[in-house]
Amino acid sequence: MARSVQEDVLLSHNVEFAQNVWKIGLRPDKRAALQAREISVEFPLLSRDTVQVRCGETSVIAKTACELVEPNPYRPKHGFFNFQSRQLFQERDNPQKVKELKKLNSFLERLFRDNVVETEGLCVLPGRRVWSLQVSVIVVNDEGNVKDVAQWAVLNVLRHFRRPQITLRGDEITVHPPHEREPTPLALHHLPVCTSLAVTLSPKEVELEARVATLQNRPNQNENALWLIVDPTATESRAAASLITVAVNAEGMVCALERTEGCDVSWDLIQKCIEAATNMSKYVLQIGEDAARAHEEKIKAAIKSQFAWAKERLGVGKSNDDAAEPPLKKQKTDEPTH
Repeated sequence: MARSVQEDVLLSHNVEFAQNVWKIGLRPDKRAALQAREISVEFPLLSRDTVQVRCGETSVIAKTACELVEPNPYRPKHGFFNFQSRQLFQERDNPQKVKELKKLNSFLERLFRDNVVETEGLCVLPGRRVWSLQVSVIVVNDEGNVKDVAQWAVLNVLRHFRRPQITLRGDEITVHPPHEREPTPLALHHLPVCTSLAVTLSPKEVELEARVATLQNRPNQNENALWLIVDPTATESRAAASLITVAVNAEGMVCALERTEGCDVSWDLIQKCIEAATNMSKYVLQIGEDAARAHEEKIKAAIKSQFAWAKERLGVGKSNDDAAEPPLKKQKTDEPTH
């Protein structure tokens, strides 16, 4: 649905307000320049295939599933690793959202396929059976920086997901359910974490303001301005001169660097982006590890509870005192013979 005139006017005022407060060294939501909104990672189900990640008001759900299928005849030793990104029902007819989701899906595929999960490692029996790994990304709410939140969700669900164990006997493949054999985690090469940053002022604007301030003999308005901010909101993203996304893995190596349409960015500013992304990656990975550890404890507690219920229902382990005593047998007595 198209935005109304009132919404466009309000958006324009919010963008102008963000640009003005940046020039005095502030942000509209009072955050520091390199401060992200509150991040949470939650596994809502007992299974390990679903995760919900929130960053402020932005929320994304990622779900993973796998099955054994026939491989592509032209790539008999490679499995399948596909993404599907979609918005909630009320946004499905928004053409701008559809375009953004296509870009998001393409970005996730470039970042994860063959870099994090090798399709060749998904082969079970060449030419016969391979794993098909499907990742569904659902954007629940987009209040800015949805690319990062979606990438964090995919990363956490892939780290926590377990595929069934299999047994090969010749050409016969046996898939073992979880109660028979413990599922196996995916083999991930590295763990990239995306961090998006907004460049608030373009070099041309900075140069122009410096010249005007010199000619008018007044202070430069950009002396205290914020040049770079982490985790931009939807309004800040529209007000920014350019957006930069940096993916850094746990070892501090840069895995991806992407700039949207906008102003040119100097190499010094890019280095600052990489430094901020490195610090952010450690923070996000730690949140995911803590959430996965808490979920494992939740699974163990649920299994223990189910076992206790089954034990009580079947009466396993009851003491002899609690059990019903068998009836006494009638003793035979020797009768006197006459």
